[in-house]
Amino acid sequence: MNETKVLVGVDPSVIEIHGVYSPECAEAMARTVQENLHTAIAIGITGTTGNLDPNNADSVQGVVYFCILYKTQAHTFTFQTNVSGMTRHEIKQLYAEQVFAELEMILTSSL
Repeated sequence: MNETKVLVGVDPSVIEIHGVYSPECAEAMARTVQENLHTAIAIGITGTTGNLDPNNADSVQGVVYFCILYKTQAHTFTFQTNVSGMTRHEIKQLYAEQVFAELEMILTSSL
């Protein structure tokens, strides 16, 4: 929910300007996590898991935006796939696999 993102620290102007489903919102989410938890790695992800969000015009089925912060470097990604016929759980699992694959590449390249 938009309100939840703002409640945990995402600047409302990010959502107003770029939308709740955007790379900018994903990065703001990750930065909020990193700032509040003081971690070297933080991940923000936003997108749809099957159904379109009637409250947000920028909702696109099967599109997810995520940002992986590693130390101070932001890595933003857009992942799009056909999710028709998939359960919400299957979609979330697919998105998680994509995030972890990118995280692995970031960590491997930083060695």
